[in-house]
Amino acid sequence: MNVLITNDDGYEAEGINVIAKELSAAGHKVYILAPLSNRSAVSHCISMHNHLELKKIDDNVWASSGYPADCVITAITSNVFENVKFDLVISGINRGPNVGTDIIYSGTCAGARQGALLNIPSIALSVNSEDGKFCATSIFDYKSLALFVKNNIEKLIEIVTKSEKKVFLNVNAPSVKVFKGVKLCNLLCKRYYNDYIDVVPTENNNVFKSQFVMGNGTTDTSFEEDLGAINEGYIAISTILVEPIASNPSEILDCNSFSV
Repeated sequence: MNVLITNDDGYEAEGINVIAKELSAAGHKVYILAPLSNRSAVSHCISMHNHLELKKIDDNVWASSGYPADCVITAITSNVFENVKFDLVISGINRGPNVGTDIIYSGTCAGARQGALLNIPSIALSVNSEDGKFCATSIFDYKSLALFVKNNIEKLIEIVTKSEKKVFLNVNAPSVKVFKGVKLCNLLCKRYYNDYIDVVPTENNNVFKSQFVMGNGTTDTSFEEDLGAINEGYIAISTILVEPIASNPSEILDCNSFSV
């Protein structure tokens, strides 16, 4: 099948190259269009007011100045991969998990969401580190998850295509050589990041800057079905709704109560 691969860690990241290598070895035709550099935590950002710069890296491998969603839109709707009909979009393998609340901010998940919005089965792939931390010394094993995807690609696509609603698949795994199994998670963890931003003046007192960046705080997790699964050595698989879902405000207030 024709597989489009993107990510938010950049086209040179280890994770995207590991999954591309394994799927190519399995006989799939792999196409890569990924950001030129790291675009982590950009959510579903797209480039509306500036031109994208595209760089051809190799046959069927391109890098973009844009974001993960830009990469998917460009790959599918432009003439970069002319006359190619994609059967699957894969985003990742990401360096670090994307569970629960992380999905809101994740550029990896946005790449898969954009593929689903364009009606192509799409999967986001992420791995936790061996020590469960995210720092310069953390070790990430991408190959085990890549092999799992290669060996189960039809089953993973089936989950998406047989869903009653438009979804993308979010797959998270621990960095281990052998997984304990798979857990299908319909409840996602809730995370509060406890970030603190200290805004301080610069030499120009009318201009301020943040002293710290997001992510320096400790993280509280209130529910851990997906995160708990990977912490226990399992692959956590969830179907994530693509379209916004509205609640009914009339349950709170009657529309006739407004002054117009």
